[in-house]
Amino acid sequence: MAHDPELVRPLARIATTRATDIRALPCSNFLKAVKWSPDGTHMLTNAEDHILRSYALPYEFYGAADESPEACAVEPKDGPEVLQAHMTFKESECIYDYDWFPAMSDESNSCFASTARDSPIHLWDLFTGKVRASYRAYDHADEITAAFSVAFTSDGRHLHGGYKNYVRIFDVGKPGREYQQIDILGKKGSREVGGMVSTIHCMPDSTVYAIGSFSAKAGLYDRAQRRSL
Repeated sequence: MAHDPELVRPLARIATTRATDIRALPCSNFLKAVKWSPDGTHMLTNAEDHILRSYALPYEFYGAADESPEACAVEPKDGPEVLQAHMTFKESECIYDYDWFPAMSDESNSCFASTARDSPIHLWDLFTGKVRASYRAYDHADEITAAFSVAFTSDGRHLHGGYKNYVRIFDVGKPGREYQQIDILGKKGSREVGGMVSTIHCMPDSTVYAIGSFSAKAGLYDRAQRRSL
């Protein structure tokens, strides 16, 4: 079925920085990622300036579930509307990954996790812009090591962090340095993935999760069995 060209059009542009912010940067700023919130009311972006920005979408952009696309369509006045970030979240170094809390439903649980170079995983409050909790992993020298990727389980109870040769699983309700550690290096010639875990995705309503690494391998693991499948 052909798309109606009147319905396929941009609804809004996202403003990543103000002009004054751009002049203060050593290089041009640009977006690296954008993710919808689970309830569809916000977008969260990651930019080159180490800042996460959240954008609250006007109701007419996403409409009610029982409304038709025609009813939800926004008629731009002078081109697409420009959205300004309603909250910013500053990390000290390059942001590797971030993930929305999946059970987000109101202000009390509106949050997301992010990981950045040389930093613990932070759990941010969407409406205050403050860190709610931190989840720390340490290397053999007892120094903080950063996760390259993060992913919540679908029920929001556990947070997976992808590290070099390990997946570390935190209990969201217990911030700090307690975690379950899964070795993904294995012995030479094994089927283990190994390397820096660049991406994680948890299967809904399951203890199974998939990982991919810079070693050009992907694998399935089970949190309950603490091993690969």
